[in-house]
Amino acid sequence: VVTAYEALMATGRTGQAYNICRGETIVMSALLDQLIALSPVTVTREQDAARLRPNDVPYFAGSPAKIHAETGWTATTPLSRTLADLLDYWRRQLASGR
Repeated sequence: VVTAYEALMATGRTGQAYNICRGETIVMSALLDQLIALSPVTVTREQDAARLRPNDVPYFAGSPAKIHAETGWTATTPLSRTLADLLDYWRRQLASGR
């Protein structure tokens, strides 16, 4: 995201909206599966039907075409790396008592 912001500051057009995204869909359960795979803890998945919303869009993907065309930016960090970094960040936060 930071490199996308840098690209936009350099060559983006003021007042325009840009999607900073990969242009791929991934369901939340797949994200959860990846996070569980990174954890040494046994995790039990439960779904609370009362929290599901019938109007939710099951799949949605933004298009990075505009930001790529105007700035050359493309997402380069694999999602697996982002999730590992996120998990490591929260492990450090918890270890420091924050």
